Amino acid sequence: MALQARFKLLLLCALSLSLAGFARATAQSNGAADNTPFRATLSGSSEVDRLTDEIIQNQVDLLRLNARMRLQQLQNPWQGRGWFLANLGNASLTATGAYINGFGRYAYLHKKRLRAAPRDLFEHATWVRTMANLETCGAAAAENAVLVAKDERNRRNHSDLKALNRQALALQAHIDNFLSSRAALVAAFSGAEKQRADAEAMVLQDLRNLSADEFARFYSDCRADSATNYLGYSLSFAINAIAGTGAIISNHATMINHGTAHYRTRLAGTSGITDIIASAISLTAPWDLRYAGRFVARRQFRKTSAEFHCTPVTLDQFHRHLNAYHAFASSAVDAPAATLSSHERAYALAARLFDQHKAMQSAQRRPSKLRFASQLIVANETAPTKMTNGIGSTIGAFKYTANPHERFEAVGGPAIAYGSGYSLATAELLRNQFWFEMSEARARKEGRSTRQVLSRELEELNQVGK
Repeated sequence: MALQARFKLLLLCALSLSLAGFARATAQSNGAADNTPFRATLSGSSEVDRLTDEIIQNQVDLLRLNARMRLQQLQNPWQGRGWFLANLGNASLTATGAYINGFGRYAYLHKKRLRAAPRDLFEHATWVRTMANLETCGAAAAENAVLVAKDERNRRNHSDLKALNRQALALQAHIDNFLSSRAALVAAFSGAEKQRADAEAMVLQDLRNLSADEFARFYSDCRADSATNYLGYSLSFAINAIAGTGAIISNHATMINHGTAHYRTRLAGTSGITDIIASAISLTAPWDLRYAGRFVARRQFRKTSAEFHCTPVTLDQFHRHLNAYHAFASSAVDAPAATLSSHERAYALAARLFDQHKAMQSAQRRPSKLRFASQLIVANETAPTKMTNGIGSTIGAFKYTANPHERFEAVGGPAIAYGSGYSLATAELLRNQFWFEMSEARARKEGRSTRQVLSRELEELNQVGK
């Protein structure tokens, strides 16, 4: 019996020492919690603070999803350079072919020299233009193929735009559920504790609305960019396919030996008709792309905003509510300091990112306007002169079918104007690309390019909660 009593006493002493050690370890971990991220407060906070932590973490996940989506939609720089080279080749080859045709017509315009005009000279001029059209058709088809492959790869990885939208909706549903549960618990509070909880609730609601509105806006912009990319390359393919088809038919007319000269001359005039059609499309293409993008963005934004139940909130309002919460948090005595500190760090990060996005949006307006202005300049230098060439070729082939002197005169002048328009377009393409490369190089050197800013933002968000 004495042995059993001693054994029980030893067992009780060991148990007491174990509990004391566990208490000291818990106290030390709570005392060191000031330097840990906000996810570490989940185990030692109240139910309201636990729900707040979950809300913040889901908001961070939504901001991270937003940054990843925008990074994913950025175009590879070399893809843009490849399209520039294709357009540059098209403009320079078209100008060369037009000059050969125009100056060749004037060189043999005199009636005594008409019979000496080499037929293959005008064939070569048309083939040069055909090469330009085929080059751009191939480049446009390749660009669309790259876009399709990229979208398919993202779809397989469940990171395409529609999948990201579904993930964002799921996160938003969790946030709204946590906000409702938190509000129900806060309703039972009173005094300073309730004031602090209500002030933080306003910050959380603003954060919810701002992040939802931002995702809806960026998601809509990404959908619009995707649509305009596909449409732009498809329009370029169609324009050059139409013009190239007419040029091939025109060359075929000069090479065949059957049929009358009257028939062959009029068949060659087909290129004039196709030039008129192609130029009409290319003249309005920049405006078509601009308004198609705006239409898709506005329509998608309305739909996505309705799905996310977005409520308009300004950044000024968010900062006012955040300052009010800081005032309550700094004087709080009923909440763990680690919890308040972690929440404030998360809110400060979100506020800085929202301000950064607003600044980026403002900074991108001028380059966007300059790019559109350059597209308008190229369209207005090429389309009217192409249409002039088409009209001259059509008149020459169908009105002066049996009068070579008049036909050469009707075709030669517009062809020279055609070459001049594409020469100016070549210069504008070079100028715009040089400006773009210099701007991008300066932005990369200063660390403020869109890719660098979004990469840093994603890295910061990935560190939250670790």
